[in-house]
Amino acid sequence: MADKAALFFLVLVCLVVKALSIEARYTIVSDDPAPSTKVWDGTALLKVRQRLHEGDKRLQIALDSLVESADSLMSKGKNWTVMAKKHTPPSGSKHDYESAATYYWPCNSPDFQPPPQECNVTTGLPWVPHDGHANRAAISEFDSLPMKEMTAAVTTLSLSYFFTRNESHSAKAVQLLYQWFLDPETRMNPNLEFTSLRPGITNGSSSGIIAMHVWVLLTDSIRLLSSSDAFPQSYQDSLKSWFSQQFVDWFMHSKNGKRESYARNNHGTWYDAQLMSYALLGNNTAVAKQVAEQVAEKRIDTQIEPDGEMPYEEARPNSKTYCNFNLQGMLNVACLSLHSGINLWNYTSKDGRSIKKAIDFILPFIMNTTKPWPHTEINKNFTWERYFEVLQRAWNQYGEEKYAMAIRSLHNVSPDDIVHLVYPDLTSEKASFVPPDRTVLGSSYFVFEGAKWSTMFFNPVDEDTLRITPSD
Repeated sequence: MADKAALFFLVLVCLVVKALSIEARYTIVSDDPAPSTKVWDGTALLKVRQRLHEGDKRLQIALDSLVESADSLMSKGKNWTVMAKKHTPPSGSKHDYESAATYYWPCNSPDFQPPPQECNVTTGLPWVPHDGHANRAAISEFDSLPMKEMTAAVTTLSLSYFFTRNESHSAKAVQLLYQWFLDPETRMNPNLEFTSLRPGITNGSSSGIIAMHVWVLLTDSIRLLSSSDAFPQSYQDSLKSWFSQQFVDWFMHSKNGKRESYARNNHGTWYDAQLMSYALLGNNTAVAKQVAEQVAEKRIDTQIEPDGEMPYEEARPNSKTYCNFNLQGMLNVACLSLHSGINLWNYTSKDGRSIKKAIDFILPFIMNTTKPWPHTEINKNFTWERYFEVLQRAWNQYGEEKYAMAIRSLHNVSPDDIVHLVYPDLTSEKASFVPPDRTVLGSSYFVFEGAKWSTMFFNPVDEDTLRITPSD
C-alpha cells in the first residue's frame, strides 16, 4: 500500500511539474482585437484565445502541442530557400521556383515493363505519368519540399504568436518570410514558370501551380504577425506587393496562370482560392471580387453533381483523398468570397448543385464505414479522419446535428490537431469534439516541421490535365 501511495505521489508531482513548466513557457493574452484573417474566422480565433485564458482544457491540449512545435522550429530553416536546390532552372536563375511533376517517372522505371515504345531505356526519357504514385526522389531535388517546410513553420509560429504573444516565435516566422520572399540574396521571383517539369517533355507546366495551395493559409499567417514588433512595416508592405501585385499579375496574365484558371477540377478550385487570398492580402479587392463572382458558375456548377458527387475527383485512383482536397479548397473559396459580399456557403444551382450537397454526399460513408465507397482508393492507409477539417467547418457554418454526429463517428481524431484551434467547435453542450482518451492513428496526421495538421498541408498535388477550353 505504501508503495502504491508513493507511486501515486510521484506521478502527481510529475504532472504538476509538467503543468508548471508549460505555464511558464507562455502567457495566454485575451485583450487584443480580432485579427483580420480571411480564411480563418478572426472572431472565432479570438474566442479560442479567450477560452484558453479561462482554462479550457480541451483547447489547451492543442495549444500545448502547437507551442512545443513552435519551440522546436527556432533553430531550423537555414536552407528553406529557392537558392538551396541542386538544379538551376532553364532561366539560369535559381531565384525562379522549380519543381518536378509529382506523378511522373522515368519511362525505364520498373513499373513500366515493357517500357513505352517512345522510351529511351538508357536515359529514361521521356518521363511518363503514373497517377497516384508520387515520385518522391525527384520531388526532393527541387523547391517544393523546402517551400512546404517554410510554410508549415511560419503558420505554426504565427499561430503560437497569436495565442501566446511570444515575440521570439513571431521573429522566427518573420525571418523565414524574409528569407523566402524578400532577401535579395535568397528571394523567390514572383512566378511559377518552371513548376511540374517533366524531363523529355516540358520544362514546366501550369499543373504545378497547385502546390502553392498552402499559401492560402500563409496569407492569414502574415496577418496574424502584423501586430508583432518583430515585423517591420516595410517588410509587411513588401510582402503585400509581392503577393497582391507581382504574383497576382503573373497569375492572371502568364501562359501558365491563364491555363490553370481553366482547370475543371480541384486545380480550378485552388487557383481561385490562391488568387483571391493573394489579392486580398494587399487589398486588391477588385481582383478578388472578379474571381468570387465567377465561382458559382465556373466551379460549383461544373464540378459538383446535383446529388453531391464530384466526378472529376472520383475518377482519380485516390478518390477519397481528392474529394477531401477539393472540398477544402471549396470551403476556402467560400470564406474568401464573403469578403467580396458573395455567399457561396448557401449557393444552390437550379438543379441542386452546392458545396453543402458535396459534403452531405460523403456523410453516409463516414458514419457507416461498412458502406462500400463506389470509387477507387489506392491509399491503403486512408482513414475518414482526414475529413475532420471539412466536417468541423460544416458544423460551424450550418449548425446541423448530422455534422456533429459525423465528427463523433471519427474515433481517431487527435486532441492536439491544430484544427481544434483554427476551426474551433465553440458550442458548449453539443460539442462535436472527440474526447482525448481515444487512440490516434498516426497515418491520419502529419507532422512536417510544425504542428500536427490533419492533411491541411499534405493533400497530394494533382497533376492531371483536365481543362476547360478557353472561350477566347
